[in-house]
Formats: sequence, C-alpha cells, structure tokens
Amino acid sequence: MHNLSHPGIRRSVHLMKQRFVWPSISSDVAKWARHCLACQKSKIHRHTRSPLSSFQEPSQHFDHVHLDLIGPLPPSNGHNYCLTMIDRFFEMATGPTSQRHNC
Repeated sequence: MHNLSHPGIRRSVHLMKQRFVWPSISSDVAKWARHCLACQKSKIHRHTRSPLSSFQEPSQHFDHVHLDLIGPLPPSNGHNYCLTMIDRFFEMATGPTSQRHNC
C-alpha cells in the first residue's frame, strides 16, 4: 500500500492483514494513515459548524472584542503576521503586525 489511495484506517488494516503479518500491524497502519498528508488534506470534517446565534450589544469600549491572527503572510519589513482586533462598541478595527505568531 505504498502511498496508494486507501479507504481509511479500519479498511486499510483489514487489507494489510490479508497479505502481511507482524505483531503491531494494526497500530502501525493506523499511525501511517493518521500521518498521511493526502488523507489529511481531503478528510471530510462533519459537524464542525456551531449554530448561529446573536451577540448582546456592548455597553462600553472593550466590552466585546474580536481577535484573530492572520498569517504567515509574505514578509513586509520583517513582519509576516497580523493581529486583527475589532471593538464592537466603536466598530473600529486595528491590525498591528508581528514577526512571530506566538507574541
């Protein structure tokens, strides 16, 4: 099964056991399938959306702030990450840049 298309962990283990035998075949095949880059890219994620809801109106500055880190981006003056911040009270956005994503 050298990087061929495979049908998931359970079925891959079953197919391998039909042709090969070694003590840790199940865990080895499971580990291989979990680290398969092609599988991770095409994996179907179900139930990943949260239900829609509404936010309460903020009563003061910094009462409700949205934060998000964007990057890595193409470098500009050595910075390749941008932290976006939106204050819902003033509906104002700012976006300081950073060289690291763990700031």
